[in-house]
Amino acid sequence: MLAKVYSSSLLGIDAYTVEVDLARGLPRFNIVGLPDVAVKEAKERVTSAIKNSQFDFPLRRITVNLAPADIKKEGKDVTVITWGRMVQRSMKVAQKLTDKDIDVETVDLRTLFPLDKECFLESVKKTGKAIVVHEACMRGGFGGEIVSIIVKEAFDYLDAPIERIAALNVPIPFSPGLERFVLPSEENIENVVLKLLGK
Repeated sequence: MLAKVYSSSLLGIDAYTVEVDLARGLPRFNIVGLPDVAVKEAKERVTSAIKNSQFDFPLRRITVNLAPADIKKEGKDVTVITWGRMVQRSMKVAQKLTDKDIDVETVDLRTLFPLDKECFLESVKKTGKAIVVHEACMRGGFGGEIVSIIVKEAFDYLDAPIERIAALNVPIPFSPGLERFVLPSEENIENVVLKLLGK
């Protein structure tokens, strides 16, 4: 659970390890692999993520390596590749679809640089279907790079076109209601999974 929260916080930051001491519930941590100017912002994001998280954390020092991607849920029907805030939304959809006998493999990239392409390529080769979910706008979003890698290195394994789910191509609104409209929702993700599987 700790890694999930960190991946949600350190979106796109080149971080290799995070050491956290959660003694008595108070986060004290070191961030390794970041330039000094980025450490303060990263610590603020991690602290915020921990305070706003629904998860329980171990009251001990723990080190999480963020360089390799993490398979949050194994599956055989379709691969969902995501990172940041979209990890939790994708996981909720994957758990919900389990009740419909749909087995979604969810890959959390954790970091975009370094990018663990071997992890998501092996997953796509196994399932034959790929959906990339990200919070950035569709146009110019990093999901396009992931699609490019899959097409170049795993095209022969695909049973269906690659799908992308992203924010609308507009500036992200300040209003929470408008932001919910612009960003990918659990319903968006579920609909695309069902469509790709012909359900």
